[in-house]
Amino acid sequence: MAVSRRSRPVGGFVWVCGSRSCSESFRPAVHCVVSRCVTDGLGIATGGAVGPDSWALESLLACLPSAPAGVLTSSLVSLAWQLVSGCPVAARPSVLAAQSAGVPIRFGSALPGCDRSQAAAALFTRSRFIGTSGRLAGCIAFVGDSVGRGTFFSLGLCARRVPVFVFASSLYVLPSLGQGCWHAAKLAGFHCYRWSPASCPLFRGGN
Repeated sequence: MAVSRRSRPVGGFVWVCGSRSCSESFRPAVHCVVSRCVTDGLGIATGGAVGPDSWALESLLACLPSAPAGVLTSSLVSLAWQLVSGCPVAARPSVLAAQSAGVPIRFGSALPGCDRSQAAAALFTRSRFIGTSGRLAGCIAFVGDSVGRGTFFSLGLCARRVPVFVFASSLYVLPSLGQGCWHAAKLAGFHCYRWSPASCPLFRGGN
């Protein structure tokens, strides 16, 4: 992640998020991006969902044996649920593996089986916690053909604070995040899009 070490927050992490329906074809990019961030000494934060969240956790676990000191404790899984059993079935193995490896887990307020409005509120609280953290150093989203409501909310939290990169099928699926614009970029060798706000003190490019 191209973030100045001098301006990087202590215990900094990069938030990897995205669409649950994101194509498996993005998995290699997730792995390379996570590997790049870990090599740079940054932790990885996810929301414990399926798709990019799970792929990011799997990649983090694969990188941990050779990771710089501090990456493990700087990483974070922030859940909407009070129990891992509230997570989508497909996401539970990666969350449980991360927990066993010592990745910090923050549990949310929703109980398994709660109604949709309670679950939605807990999901947005989870995202707000990550997106407003003083340790946030960047946000990388994988969306494919569409940007869902939750991902749009997450990107909006980050757009004026830290570098934001999105992997999408086309520039035209990306919504405006306020004053600024999207530009073609590369991250960890993969083509993506970078949001350029009016000002972002941490941004140093994405090559």
